[in-house]
Amino acid sequence: MTQIASEREARLTYLKRELAKSVTRSRYFNQRNCHYEPPTRAIPQRVKKLIKEIETLEINMGAEGSRRAPSSGRQTKAPARLKD
Repeated sequence: MTQIASEREARLTYLKRELAKSVTRSRYFNQRNCHYEPPTRAIPQRVKKLIKEIETLEINMGAEGSRRAPSSGRQTKAPARLKD
């Protein structure tokens, strides 16, 4: 089970690197301000595919994580709201 999770994490890291490469090499990347300015009409197909695959992987990893207890000692509970 942990091997599957580590493979997913490795795949997610790889996809994020590929997305960063394709964005920084794009003609829509502003070198001066160091940010991506997407085209006004449509996002390039390669970027769309990478984003979609990253989102599905993150959703799957999140669903898997919610089924098992957190391995670290951290609390995943949301903080309580302050009353006025």
